[in-house]
Amino acid sequence: MTSLKTSRSVDSQEDWTFLDVSTSKYTHGFHLYPARMHPEIARRLIQKYAYESKVVFDPFMGSGGVLVEALLNNNNSVGIDVNPFAVLLSKVKTTTIIPSVLQKTYDAILAKSKEDYAKKIRYDTAPKSKSLDLSFWYKPDVAHKLSILKYHIFGLDKPKKAWK
Repeated sequence: MTSLKTSRSVDSQEDWTFLDVSTSKYTHGFHLYPARMHPEIARRLIQKYAYESKVVFDPFMGSGGVLVEALLNNNNSVGIDVNPFAVLLSKVKTTTIIPSVLQKTYDAILAKSKEDYAKKIRYDTAPKSKSLDLSFWYKPDVAHKLSILKYHIFGLDKPKKAWK
């Protein structure tokens, strides 16, 4: 039986405890998803075994930590998970946003919202639920402002323009 050899080997003396390494750098800290892989473990394994520009596959992507580290190491990545929340979280953590476009979109939403508020325009954007009483959680003025913001956010033309 032949053994697989790689040009990159794991140093048995290398410290893998990562006691002083942050687990919330970049987008890793967005959510405390259970049973996450430590980002430094993913980083080291990708750097040792996934040559730059190669595809990294994570069959149990969870919160997307491996996908983030692949992106940081200039690798393309593919991940799958049975949990729909994990898929959403991974997408959020790995979507690159162009800051100037995001700022422009934010400014437009804010300007339109302030204008509607000044004109006392009302939108019925609150969730429809007999058991949800927004007045318990929000003062009327705050609920009004939130409904205006929601209207303009959900009415964006192709918000993906800010995404790479």
